[in-house]
Amino acid sequence: MLRMFILIFILFISTVNAKDFISIKKIKTTIKIDGEMTESVWQDLEPITNFKEFEPKENAEPDVMTKAYLFYDEKNLYVGIKAYDNPKEVRYSLTSRDNIYDDDFAGIILDTYGNASWSYQLLCNPIGIQGDAKRTPDREDDSFDVFYYSAGTVTDSGYIVEMKIPFKSLSFPAEKIQNWRIIFGRIRPRDSKYIYFCPPISRQKPCLECQALIIKGLHDIYPGKNIRLIPAITGNKVYFIKDYDNPDMGMDSKPVEGKVSLTGRFNINSNLSTEFTVNPDFSQVESDPAQIDVNSTFALFYSEKRPFFQEGMEIFNSFFNLVYTRSINNPIGAVKLISRFGKWDVAYLGAKDKNTPIIIPLEESSEFVGNGKSYSNILRIKRNIGNSSYYGFLFSNRAYEKNAYNNVFSFDFKYLFLQNYTVDFQIFKTFTHELIDSSTIEDFQSEVFGYNNHTVALDGEKYSGYGLISQFDYSSRHLYSMLRYKVVSPEVRVDNGFITQTNYEKLLYLVQYNYYPEWKFVDLIQPRIMASYIQNTKKLRKDKWIYATISFQMKRQTYFRLSYVISQERFRGKDFPGIKRISLFCSSRINDVFEIGMRSEIGKSIARTLDEPVLGNVHELELFSDLKIHNRLFIEPSFNYYNLKYPDSDENIYDGYIYRIKTTYQLKRELFVRLVLQYDNFSSDFNIEPLISYQINPFTLVYIGASTSHHDYGEQFGFRTVGKQFFFKLQYLWQS
Repeated sequence: MLRMFILIFILFISTVNAKDFISIKKIKTTIKIDGEMTESVWQDLEPITNFKEFEPKENAEPDVMTKAYLFYDEKNLYVGIKAYDNPKEVRYSLTSRDNIYDDDFAGIILDTYGNASWSYQLLCNPIGIQGDAKRTPDREDDSFDVFYYSAGTVTDSGYIVEMKIPFKSLSFPAEKIQNWRIIFGRIRPRDSKYIYFCPPISRQKPCLECQALIIKGLHDIYPGKNIRLIPAITGNKVYFIKDYDNPDMGMDSKPVEGKVSLTGRFNINSNLSTEFTVNPDFSQVESDPAQIDVNSTFALFYSEKRPFFQEGMEIFNSFFNLVYTRSINNPIGAVKLISRFGKWDVAYLGAKDKNTPIIIPLEESSEFVGNGKSYSNILRIKRNIGNSSYYGFLFSNRAYEKNAYNNVFSFDFKYLFLQNYTVDFQIFKTFTHELIDSSTIEDFQSEVFGYNNHTVALDGEKYSGYGLISQFDYSSRHLYSMLRYKVVSPEVRVDNGFITQTNYEKLLYLVQYNYYPEWKFVDLIQPRIMASYIQNTKKLRKDKWIYATISFQMKRQTYFRLSYVISQERFRGKDFPGIKRISLFCSSRINDVFEIGMRSEIGKSIARTLDEPVLGNVHELELFSDLKIHNRLFIEPSFNYYNLKYPDSDENIYDGYIYRIKTTYQLKRELFVRLVLQYDNFSSDFNIEPLISYQINPFTLVYIGASTSHHDYGEQFGFRTVGKQFFFKLQYLWQS
C-alpha cells in the first residue's frame, strides 16, 4: 500500500513532459554569412516549419509561413530562418545592437544545459542587426552580450536571416553527447504584435524553456580554452568650477588622465571559466536617466551596465537582492570564476574597490555614506533539479580596514511542480562589524535603529540581522495568483547587495485573470487585485493597502491600464488613513515610425521629507515618445513632472520636472552619433552629452565623447558651465 501511495505521489508531482525532438546534422562545409542562404547545404536540409502563434492567439495557424534550418560543424552552430511576408510590410531599422525590438526579428532561444535554469536568446532583424539576451525564469537581461555572426536580407517574399554562433562563445557541459534545447521564434509587429514559436508554446505552462525542442545528434563539440583578451585605452580631460557658489571665479581643470586596462577570460577546462579585469575603466558613455527623488527617503536603484559584471551574473540572482554589483564602485581589479558541472553551478566574484559606497537601511529611510577601500568576496552554489527548479547557498563578504566587515549567509530554493505551481523560499543571516569613520558621527549619531538602539554613524558597533521570504504561485493560461510572506529584521545590512528598508513583516496577495476575447480591437483584458498588510517586527502596523488595476492590450500595439490604490500608512509615528490615488497609463505604437505614451497619477500622498509630514495633493505626469524619422534617425524625448501641494492650500511642497531627449543617427551598421540633452528643473541643471561610437562587435569599439554640465543661477548669474569632460575609449577583442 505504501509503495502504491509513493508511486501515485511521484506521478502526481511529476513535471516531466513528453518532449519533441529535432535532429541536427554535422556538416563540414564553408558558407558565407550574407543573409541569402544560397549555398547547397541549406537546400539539402529539411526545414523546420511547425510554427504556431503564441500571441495574440494561442496555438493559431500563423498568417505567414516561417522555415528554420539548423546544422553545425566542429566550431559553430548555424541557424537560418526564412520569414515569408509582404516585403512592403516588413519593419526594420539600421540601428545599433540590441535596439531592434520594435522591428521584425527572428532567432532562437538556446538552453545549452537542458535544465531550463537559463538560456541564450540570439536574434537579428531583417538586415542582420543583432539583439541578444540572457533569459532566466524570472527575468530577461538584454545587457548581456554574445559574440556571433549574423546577416539579413529583405527579399521579394519576406526576409532571410543567417547566424553563425561559435561554440567558444557559449557555455555548455563537457560531455561527448550534448542535450541542448532550442526554441525558434519570430516577432512580427503589425496591427498586433504577433509572436510565433516552434515548437508551439502553451500559455498553460509558465516554464517556456521546459517546452523547448531537444536537439538530437549534437556531439563531439568543445569550447576549447576560449581565451579572450580585451585590452583598452581610455583618456579624459576634466574641467570643474572653482567655487560652485560663485561662478565668476571661473573654471579649473585636472591634468589629462590616461589609463590602460585589461579584461580577460579563459576556460581552465570545459566546466570552469575565469574572468579577470585589471585597472578597469568602468565609466559609462551615457549617464543614467535622472530620477525624481524629491519625495523619496530611500536610495535609488540603477541597473548594471558594465560588461564584466553582467556575464554569468544570473547565478548570483535570488529573491532578495543580496548581490548588487554597482556597490563595487571603482575597482582596482576583479576576478570571476564560474563552474558548471552536472547539475551544479558554482560561482565566485572577488574585487578590490577604491571608493566604496555604503547603504545603511532603516525602517522608513536609508542613509548613504561614502567609504574608502574595501574587498568583496561572493560565493554562490546552486544545484539545478530540473524544470526551472533549484536550491542554493550564497556567502557574501565585504571587508574594510581595521577588521571591519559585513557577512551574509543565505539559503534559497525554487520548486516548480504540477506544471503550474511554484514555491520560492529564501532565508539569510547578516553579521556586521562597523568600521570607524569619525566624519559620520556628527551627522548620524542621533539616529538609531534596532532592538539595542545602534547608531547610524559608523562607530565600530557589532550587530546581526536576518531576512526571510516565502512565496507560493499558481500560473496558468487564464489565472495567476501569488501569496508572499516577507520579513527583514531591523539590524540587516547587506553591503554587497541592495536592501534599502528593514524592520518589517509583509504579507502580500495578488490575483490576476487573463481574458483573451475574440474582439475586433482588443487582444487581452487583465483585471488584477493586490492587497498587503505591513507591520514592523514589534507588531506595530505600518501600512495596509489594496491596489486594483484593469489593463487592455489592444490592436495597433496599444496598451491601456487604469489603477486605483487605497492605503492606510503610519509614517514617523503618525497615521495617514486617507491615502487614495488613481492612475492612468497608455502607450501606442501606431506604426513603425511613431510610438507615444503617458502615465498620469493624482490623489493623496505623504510629503515624506518635511520636518512634519503631511498628506498632500499629488499630481505626477510622465510623457514619452519614440520617433523613427527614417531607418537611420531616432529621437526619444521624455518628460517627467511631479507636484505635491499642501492639503489646505495651493502652496507647493515639491514642484518640478525633468526633460530628456536622446537623438541617434546610425551612419552604418557599426557607426552612430548620439546627442543626449537633459534638463532637471529640481536642481536647475542642464547636461549635454555628445558621443561618436564605432562598434565592430560587442567588445571591439571606439568611443569619442564629451559631457558638459550647466547650472541655472537665476537672475544673478544666469546659466553657467560648472563642469566639462572630454573622453575617448579604444577597446579590442582578441579571441582564440
